[in-house]
Amino acid sequence: MNWKEVVKDPDEVKVFMALDGPSYTWRTVGGIARHTGLNEGRVLEILAKYDMQLTRLSEIPSASGNALVGLLEKVGA
Repeated sequence: MNWKEVVKDPDEVKVFMALDGPSYTWRTVGGIARHTGLNEGRVLEILAKYDMQLTRLSEIPSASGNALVGLLEKVGA
């Protein structure tokens, strides 16, 4: 399922555009928050809404220990 067909809310679109950038496969919540201008709580709320439908949390954290999230269409289920 392509996120562009499902996601219509402007805040949600910002989050998905941050995840869909060509430079990223996985992103931290903090990185998405900085990229979008949304606070981390709002980013987490959006990611939770679409978890395992459009996004997936990595089993392995970033080098700094932060959770990583990616688009299912990029990282697979």
